[in-house]
Amino acid sequence: MPRLAAIASWASVATLVIAAIYASYVHAAAPLNLPDDAYITYRYVENTVHGRAPVYNEGEKVFGVSTPLYWLWLVALKLILPGVGLPALASRGNAVLLLAAAGLAFIFLRRLGLGITTSALAAATILVADEILRESIGGMECSLFMALVFGTCLAILDRRDVLALWLASFAALARPEGSLLLPVVFAAWLLDSKRKDGTLKLLSGLAPLIAWTIAATLYYGTPVPHSILAKARPLYPAPPGQAIKAAFVTMGRWSLDGALLLWQAIHKTSLERVFRSISLETLYTAAVVIIAAWALFRWWKLIPGGAPARKLALPIFLVLLLAFYAASNPQMMPWYYPTLQAGWLVVVIGAAFAPGTSSRPGKVVCGLMASLVLGTTIWIAAAKAASPDYNLVRQGSILPDREAMMGAYARAADWIGRNSSVTDTVAAGEIGMLGYSLDRRILDSCGLVTPEALPFNPVPVEQRGQETVVINVDFIKATRPNFVVSLAAFVDPSLLRSSWFLSAYELAHQETLQGLGPRFRAVFVFRLKAPASAALPP
Repeated sequence: MPRLAAIASWASVATLVIAAIYASYVHAAAPLNLPDDAYITYRYVENTVHGRAPVYNEGEKVFGVSTPLYWLWLVALKLILPGVGLPALASRGNAVLLLAAAGLAFIFLRRLGLGITTSALAAATILVADEILRESIGGMECSLFMALVFGTCLAILDRRDVLALWLASFAALARPEGSLLLPVVFAAWLLDSKRKDGTLKLLSGLAPLIAWTIAATLYYGTPVPHSILAKARPLYPAPPGQAIKAAFVTMGRWSLDGALLLWQAIHKTSLERVFRSISLETLYTAAVVIIAAWALFRWWKLIPGGAPARKLALPIFLVLLLAFYAASNPQMMPWYYPTLQAGWLVVVIGAAFAPGTSSRPGKVVCGLMASLVLGTTIWIAAAKAASPDYNLVRQGSILPDREAMMGAYARAADWIGRNSSVTDTVAAGEIGMLGYSLDRRILDSCGLVTPEALPFNPVPVEQRGQETVVINVDFIKATRPNFVVSLAAFVDPSLLRSSWFLSAYELAHQETLQGLGPRFRAVFVFRLKAPASAALPP
């Protein structure tokens, strides 16, 4: 038995090393097909590095990035490697952050008293999970946030509360949800009778947040990123409970899809036919509730290491994160999920392999839970690696249809650059690739970087229909940009139905998209028919 345990330990460490090599290879080899939102941050970075100040439009002190820390990380990388493009710096550089996150998860589980095999297995799963890898190579802040979350929980466990609060403060500057770590740190400190740090020493850990608050208030007038203000309008109106429903369904898929897809492959029967009497969404939600309750019980009762408030820091943070999504009901973007998935993997795998399970039924349940989560992660990663459309090394972060749209925006930006003056303004609903490729003043109809758009959001339902990034006719009337750029889907229910807009603007250029359906048939470039100072129909 000792020899078998040693073999298992060595095998798990080898698995972790292989997973780290694979994740590094994906980051190094994947095409730089990144989501549109990433390029908003990149324009801020470029303006900062080239001396035009940390702004989106020169002369406008608006901070539209919700991740100040990642912005500073990219500024540092660009200053060190000025000859490398920002998309490459962000995507390739995230390999370091993802490896750090997995390493901290490994150390965290080891500090809890779990074995090398369990800890290595959980860390390796984080590194190969398709959705985590996809968003990491997408060049956004999720890997940085993940590393800070695991680092904070590790510091809490080690009773290094000042360090924990420093890391939690950095996490809050990496993503707004990071602020949920602050009460976790304070609760662990307050409930520990053996705490080592006094109140004043602990509060020094808030230095990063205080520094950002002072600096941002002095420069921008507020420490709150403008993108958060825009989304709070709300920018994307949604039925109550939509965000938490989406989160639970996604978590259920992380846990059940391996078994369900295996069943489907064996029996050649669609999942809808198998579960005729219950919806898959209900099944996913029920599975999450059951698995979460089981995992929390085992973390409380069986997992050794630290006072209860300290060893439960990660599960408590995940609960607070879900509660935050339930209360704020945001549109759940793909890059919101990696930290949630990584935490879910660590909590469930840690619970499944926690010592102290002696009964046969208990071992069967633990084996089932571990098999579901691990099997699903490996199955999905393997299936997508075999697909030409989903393979990360062939396709990159975004899918082919979205890649085509991004290319169309870049070509539209090039056309405007050749057919406009430097004083012209351009309005759009998606401003990432467009703004990164075009040195013009950009008016963001979503309001992420444009305060003038806030009064016009959310777009009235009669203009937006089922869409989310529709350009409000009244916003264009109020700002009179020289150009308006948009996918067809975001002007079909609004601008193209407005007699005012059709009389004031002309279709000057379009980038046609083949095979994407009528909603995404083209990126349109509309041009003002007369100078902005001329009288237009009211």
